[in-house]
Amino acid sequence: MSVTNGVNRSMVQNFVEHVGDYIADICYLACRHKVRLEAAFVNAALAVELMEGIATSLYPAIQVSSTALPMVLKAEMMHRLPFKFN
Repeated sequence: MSVTNGVNRSMVQNFVEHVGDYIADICYLACRHKVRLEAAFVNAALAVELMEGIATSLYPAIQVSSTALPMVLKAEMMHRLPFKFN
């Protein structure tokens, strides 16, 4: 796994549908290259991975991205944080 491979993969896959995979790749690469990650990012990454795993275990047919995206957008609007659409 390299950063280039991750970027190329994101060009052909829907990022939101594979966010858990990207987070795992980022954490792996950070560890491999001895890059310290911000604790808040790691906590958020673990929360996303955990939520995704629980949701798919309880309801295998669920589309986590289509269910979670409206909640994320609402939270972004409430906190007035910049959000980019791709």
